Amino acid sequence: MTLPRIFACILLVAFANAAMAERTFVFRLVDALIDGRKLANAAVLIPLRQNTEEPMFLQLDTGADKSIVYRPSVLKLERLGLARPASLAGEWLVDVQDSSGQVWSIRAQELDRGDSGDSIVGSIGVSALLQSSVMVDFVRRRLRIAQALAQEDLTSCFDKHRDWVPFVQLNDRFGITVTIDGAEFGPILLDTGTSAFGLVLFEGAVFRETGANGDLFRGRRVTEEIRLSSANTLSGPLVIRKLGPSAEVCALKQCDASAAIWLVDRVVVQGFKGTFGNQAFLSGALLLDFFGKRAAYLPKRETIAFCSDHRIGQ
Repeated sequence: MTLPRIFACILLVAFANAAMAERTFVFRLVDALIDGRKLANAAVLIPLRQNTEEPMFLQLDTGADKSIVYRPSVLKLERLGLARPASLAGEWLVDVQDSSGQVWSIRAQELDRGDSGDSIVGSIGVSALLQSSVMVDFVRRRLRIAQALAQEDLTSCFDKHRDWVPFVQLNDRFGITVTIDGAEFGPILLDTGTSAFGLVLFEGAVFRETGANGDLFRGRRVTEEIRLSSANTLSGPLVIRKLGPSAEVCALKQCDASAAIWLVDRVVVQGFKGTFGNQAFLSGALLLDFFGKRAAYLPKRETIAFCSDHRIGQ
């Protein structure tokens, strides 16, 4: 091979690596109907292909350690060329196309589930996001993923932000410690799979620490109660109560007396004392730096100021 051809090949490889270093996906934020009740903003859905007549989606679920693909969907995905068997039995590589047409192959475990007839074929867990910087931009409905060491626009956006909260890692899941009415409380799981709610605390975990958090619910009253019969079939209905005041949004690491808290009647995720769902971040962007083990929330004004170039802002 001649020197010019070698040089050309090096340039092509370098360009390909740069293109693969950062990905942008346009997502849908959709409602869910559970037990006849509409839950707003309940799922972040990533389309496997852009602009198709019959769209299929993976749900972004940062509260899960593994990515999964539903068994009833596997044969259809394989027939369409969107999935193929991985090296381990029961695992598949599911291809997701980003906004530039590049394909991201996600290793997912096959999970048996009755065919609900919907277009959600599985979910993306944190195993697919490790060693990456992730921005979930709810204002523009963009999911942006960058390799942690890539000097790309998203990395620059991360570098400009300084108000980080360190991760607390338990059993391959990631949470944070928050301050609620002046008292530290945690770990709280960062869970985009419970996006219909903001800050959710597990009642069993809360009242085991009444000494340290005795003032946590002082002056609060139940303003709403939700009973979800199908949410937990093993332990009976899941009861969720909203404790006022009425403000819905709570900052990532600081919750004061003006923020509403949802209280669940049991511990849902072992080791954690609650979850942060996407309802808390709808007016900005959630930053998840799995490489640096840290998280941050950017309000809309800061998202625009830090990350407003043509590749991020559109």
